[in-house]
Amino acid sequence: MRLGVSFSLSTDAEGGLRPLPDCPQGRVPDPKQPDMSIELIIPLALSALLQAPPVSPQGPDQTGVITARGHTFASWADYVSSPYFQGWGLRCGTVPRETPANILDQPLAPPNDCAYGSTNPQSEYDPTFTLDIPVVVHVIERTNGTGHITEARVRSQIDILNEDFQAIAGSNGANGNNGMIQFHLATVDPDGNATTGITYSVNNTWYNDSGSYWNTLAWDTNNYLNIYTNNAGGYLGYVPDLPQGGIVGSNSDRVVVLHSSFGDNGPIGPPYNQGRTTTHEVGHYLGLWHTFDGGCGSASNCYNTGDRICDTNAESGPEYGCSAGSSCGSTDPIHNYMDYSEDLCMWEFSPEQINRMRCTLEHYRPDLAETGGGGAGPANDNCADCEPIIGPGTVAFDNTNANTDGGADCSDGGSNNIDADVWYCYLSFSSGTATVSTCGQTGIDTKIAVYDYCGGNLIACNDDTCGTDAEVSFPVSALTSYSIRIGSYPGSAEGSGTLTVSEGSGCSSSISNYCTSSANSTGGAATINAGGTASVSANDTLLSSYPVPPNQFGLFFYGPNQVNAPLGNGRLCVGGGVYRLGVVSSDSFGIAMHSLDITSPPQASGQITAGSTWNFQYWFRDPGTGASNDLSDAVQISFCG
Repeated sequence: MRLGVSFSLSTDAEGGLRPLPDCPQGRVPDPKQPDMSIELIIPLALSALLQAPPVSPQGPDQTGVITARGHTFASWADYVSSPYFQGWGLRCGTVPRETPANILDQPLAPPNDCAYGSTNPQSEYDPTFTLDIPVVVHVIERTNGTGHITEARVRSQIDILNEDFQAIAGSNGANGNNGMIQFHLATVDPDGNATTGITYSVNNTWYNDSGSYWNTLAWDTNNYLNIYTNNAGGYLGYVPDLPQGGIVGSNSDRVVVLHSSFGDNGPIGPPYNQGRTTTHEVGHYLGLWHTFDGGCGSASNCYNTGDRICDTNAESGPEYGCSAGSSCGSTDPIHNYMDYSEDLCMWEFSPEQINRMRCTLEHYRPDLAETGGGGAGPANDNCADCEPIIGPGTVAFDNTNANTDGGADCSDGGSNNIDADVWYCYLSFSSGTATVSTCGQTGIDTKIAVYDYCGGNLIACNDDTCGTDAEVSFPVSALTSYSIRIGSYPGSAEGSGTLTVSEGSGCSSSISNYCTSSANSTGGAATINAGGTASVSANDTLLSSYPVPPNQFGLFFYGPNQVNAPLGNGRLCVGGGVYRLGVVSSDSFGIAMHSLDITSPPQASGQITAGSTWNFQYWFRDPGTGASNDLSDAVQISFCG
């Protein structure tokens, strides 16, 4: 459904279409009602108007002179800042709420808590878990290149959606409410083929938002959010109808956005170049009305009048700019994504708007967030679900299908963003310097950032220390945790590799694991780690083993030789005269630790000196297994001065 506006086919002195006097500015007839005065609706009129728009020779993102309804503007920026743009209501082309009562009473879809004309907030729709939506972006451009959008800018728009719908710290949406709705570019197309989640088409008719392009380009609209970029018919963006109107599953179910206002720092320029047009239109796609739909509504019946939401302040009409009026007795909600404010002024959905969107996903788009359009993401996709790294060591990472959880705060490289990030919680063993690296250990272009905690301060970040691989060093304190974020450079591929964490000192030492351990009652195989510097003078070596059964005793031991013999449920890997380091107990997380005191060996013959090499292992009680005891793998340490 599109806003209907009357036009005559006569032209004025400038050659543009002239509006008929029966359609006053700021008011449009309902497209669902017959209106004999309507000769053309906006899609047809603007298609004719923009069939051959002048194009700047400067490049595909420079849009040149704009002529609309008999008025000429030097650029899109001049157009959107003009009183005509506001008067004609072209910020968004989604159908307004002023629809006839008989339409609202029709059973457009099964009644529920987020129907077409009413909302009934229920706690079951509150954001307690993340809903993940796969996106395909169809970029439509003219034969001369106008409308082209780079993959990097497409990915920046996905980042903005996540920032806005999840109120990510450090972003423009940080002051809003976390809806726990996230978006990712699809990695598998409807035929099961790998994809970037972006398609490109060159078609002048489709660029002008004509020709039913969606019948050719749409991916299964039940399972993918289809976003199209073109000239959007003269609007900044629109959706044909809310999902409650029955559009779900049809090829025409879509979000359309003006190409130059899409993504971060779009070439349209301020005030609509920060990607909030897409956020606004996706709000419609998930069942939200404009904050001003229905005018002031009724304060006593706010779930059935106005925007059908009670915790958004009522307003009689849209607010442009960033100055809040008071049109209905309270401050107009200029910071709400569903108003018409400038992009930088928008930063929130209200809790009840979030409730309605999640209700819409459950009742009207039940296959969208469940299907995933590319498979499940990694277990450590979010910082709160970080994978532990205990002291120095190596871990495998895979950011395939991961979403962007962190903010755009890593300025190293050509973009501040880190795409498809995964997270690790690293516990340092010693004070000094830690180094996190993917150098020579992955086939993708990686970026790394380190924070003092989830949502905390950025400590360090790096893009390309070694080719397209990343490495970052930062100061650490002993037994302190840090959040490590690793992902892909924006616009580059996702994939897997190895992440190495090391803790350095001023002398040359080596630490390497050997032997193997089998799964214990925790479900994992215990690994022994050696943290600190392996420096005799520093005397800061810290031994740990994880995962082991929680709250069970065990002991670390060492010896000069390597062996491989069965013992209990594991393998004994240390021999040649064994020295016990004392009994310890694992904590509630299944971590056992022991600080090695080189100055006090168990026996004189077990004295550790600079240049000596020793082998260490951990034995532990495991009541959940047949032999009731098990062992970790082993680590060889060559100590330095």
